Amino acid sequence: LKFQFSMETLVSFGTLTAYSYSVYRMLNGHIDVYYDTSSMIIAFVLLGKFLENASKSKASQTIKKLFELQAKKATILDNNQEKVIEVDDLKINDLVVVKAGEKIPADGLIVDGYSYIDESMLTGESLAVEKKESSKVYSATINQEGRFIFKVTAVGDDTALSKIIELVEKAQEEKTDTQKLADKISTWFIPVVLIIALATGLFWFLSGAALNIVLLNAISVLVVACPCALGLATPMATFVAIDKAAEMGIILKNSSLLEELNKIDTIVFDKTGTLTESKMTVKEIKVLNNLIEEKLLF
Repeated sequence: LKFQFSMETLVSFGTLTAYSYSVYRMLNGHIDVYYDTSSMIIAFVLLGKFLENASKSKASQTIKKLFELQAKKATILDNNQEKVIEVDDLKINDLVVVKAGEKIPADGLIVDGYSYIDESMLTGESLAVEKKESSKVYSATINQEGRFIFKVTAVGDDTALSKIIELVEKAQEEKTDTQKLADKISTWFIPVVLIIALATGLFWFLSGAALNIVLLNAISVLVVACPCALGLATPMATFVAIDKAAEMGIILKNSSLLEELNKIDTIVFDKTGTLTESKMTVKEIKVLNNLIEEKLLF
């Protein structure tokens, strides 16, 4: 096992020593104890962890929604007979039949048939894409019309949708540069604080102070140095930001991109489809040849 200092190490030292000192004072008949200090520090840390886990849970709902986009059943050709199976049972090179209105259960290549497929959930393109023999089709996209047969080329974690889900999961797990810096600083910061605390206690001890004064001053250094905000605020803010981005349809490849967003002054999109709501609407009506709009629409 590799031991490494972290933010929690200093919190543990601070609360444990404050609690132990309070027990020592209480057993010696003193009423000025510091149970409240230990309790407040631990409560603050637990609250931060709770909020962090809550944001993780909320962010995971985005991933769950992506999973829900996938088809649950697939119709395959088995000896020229259609057979309905679970999507998890699909294998590479299986021939799958897709009818109008059905979701495509896996990635593949069309071998027979012709149709238009709604791929907006992958590309943002509002118009259905024409598909014919040798065209690629993707898991969870929707067949708009017609019937076709495709050969499975990717299943499970190898599909385009699964790779998108994997990107979201990795973005949530990966630490930002700030978090990495905080961890790096804590490796050196905590030993320094411990040394200062010991030096403070030693100084008061050599000065002839009473034992309770020696302990109080040494413990004060540990408690005051607890870097609760640095250790908790950064990851919590990261998870919330990633979740909000996912809700708006923005998937970040890694968390470190969050810290680069403030430097962006121009965004270039490859096509207008990525900016639509995937729904065709009438924006304006112009009436020609002296017709009345109300009569025309009626």
